[in-house]
Amino acid sequence: MSILKEAEPLLEKSTASYIGTGADIAARAVGYGTEGANAAAQLKALQGNLVSKMPKMSGPQSDKDVQLYKEMAGQIGDSTLPISTRKAAMDTIYKINAKYASPEAVQQYAQPQQQAQQPQDDISQFNTYEDYLKANGGQ
Repeated sequence: MSILKEAEPLLEKSTASYIGTGADIAARAVGYGTEGANAAAQLKALQGNLVSKMPKMSGPQSDKDVQLYKEMAGQIGDSTLPISTRKAAMDTIYKINAKYASPEAVQQYAQPQQQAQQPQDDISQFNTYEDYLKANGGQ
């Protein structure tokens, strides 16, 4: 889940529209990389990493959760989508991770290294990934 933390600040820098992506492509044609294109490239790499580190899912809903997880991970690196859509995808990935991850992994993710604050144990009380971070001293 630390991949989501790494991706979050990149979303604000990334290109987030078809027109912006077109401008990135035009700039690339003359050998220039925009800040938005660079952030989008980093998000695409993290998107692949999210899929490769997908938690082991078991139970009756696991097949549907695997498919949803892959779809949402694919949206994070899509520079044609608005930032709000990609944040919603990150929230969904967070919820799926929280459903299948060990409590220790969830706690490690929510607690920044320099803080001694203990994360909330019951993650089901949070509606979004951002709510969870706010409650646990994250950004």
